[in-house]
Amino acid sequence: MENHLLSTFKRAVKNWWISLLVGIIAVVVGFICMFTPFATFAAITLLFVFSFFVGGISEIVFAISNKNIINNWGWTLAMGIIDLLFAIFLLANLDIAPLMLCYFIAFWILIQSIWGIGMALDLQSVRNSGWGWVLALSILSVFASIILLFQPAIAGLFAAYIISFGFIFYGVLRIFLAFKLKTLVKYLPEDKHEH
Repeated sequence: MENHLLSTFKRAVKNWWISLLVGIIAVVVGFICMFTPFATFAAITLLFVFSFFVGGISEIVFAISNKNIINNWGWTLAMGIIDLLFAIFLLANLDIAPLMLCYFIAFWILIQSIWGIGMALDLQSVRNSGWGWVLALSILSVFASIILLFQPAIAGLFAAYIISFGFIFYGVLRIFLAFKLKTLVKYLPEDKHEH
């Protein structure tokens, strides 16, 4: 178990720039949402509906074209049909699409924030890891997602700002984590099996 944990950290350290890139993109998206709230939220809502539409069609085509190769192709087909029907429903009811988007983004931020809390607890055992900051930023992201989930009336008025802060907190978390991972290599013991 300990060797597996070290191996996971070493892979994360080698790819620290991925966390940095994800963090920078999230912060940029957060500031765009903050300074163009109505246009951004309208665009994100349409992108949300379009992604379900394209995703549904893609899954249907993939399932049908691979039905002789994949044993459980019916599940992929069913998911594609559900995604496509959901997109058609949202297109026919664009007035509720922003609310659905709020819930979708809230769940995404919540899941990523829970991942961040788990990462902080993993980092706690490594000296000088800055796990407390990772934990604090993850908790802030959890709060942003809870506001979206449980206050849809407020979310309807201030969704772009709430989304903005959620993305910014998450982005700062990933940037901070990237630089911590980059510096952790000197604290990890050498793996005797590496060449």
